[in-house]
Amino acid sequence: MTTFAWPSVKTPQSALWELRSNTQIFTSPLSQQSQTVELAGAKWYCSVAWNNLSRAEVAPIQALFYKMRGMANTVYLPRFGETAPIGTVTGSITVSSSTGSTATLSSSSLSIGDFIQFANYEVKMIVGKASSVYTIEPPFRTQPTASTSVTYNNPSAIMRLDGTSVAINKSLEGVYSVSAGFLEAI
Repeated sequence: MTTFAWPSVKTPQSALWELRSNTQIFTSPLSQQSQTVELAGAKWYCSVAWNNLSRAEVAPIQALFYKMRGMANTVYLPRFGETAPIGTVTGSITVSSSTGSTATLSSSSLSIGDFIQFANYEVKMIVGKASSVYTIEPPFRTQPTASTSVTYNNPSAIMRLDGTSVAINKSLEGVYSVSAGFLEAI
C-alpha cells in the first residue's frame, strides 16, 4: 500500500465532511425498548467535487485517483476550507498527556471547533476546552504519548477512496467535473 501526497490542484468547489460513528442499536420486537452500544472505530468520510475544470486542471486529479487503484492505496487528504485554527496560534504544540477523549497540550490558544492532527495522522475536532486540556472527537484510536507533535495548520488524514471505481465527467464542450468520496483508513 502506498500513501500519496495530495497534489497541488484547484481546491474543490465543495467538500462534505462527516464523522461516522460506530454504533449499533437493538430494538426489542416485543417491548420496542432499544439499547445502543458505541464501539471504537469512528472515522471521517469526505466527499469532494470539482466543476468546470479544464483538461489541464483535471489531469493531476485524474492521475491521483487512478494511482490510488480503487481502495488499494491511500492519500493524505487535507481538511479543505479548514486549514488554520479559528484564533491566533503560533509556535509548535505538543502533547503533555492524553486519555481516550482528552489531550493536555502545551498551548491553550486553540479554540472549540479547531481541527488538529496528531503525529499518526489522526484528525480530531476540539469540542471542549478547560485551559490547556482539550476534549476531542472522535476519541483516540491510538493514544498519543507525551511530546507527540500536534499539527494545527493544514491537518490531513490518511484516507482511501470509498469505492473501487472513479468516474470523471466530460461535457461535449470539453469541460470536466469530478466527484469522489473518501473514507478514513483506520
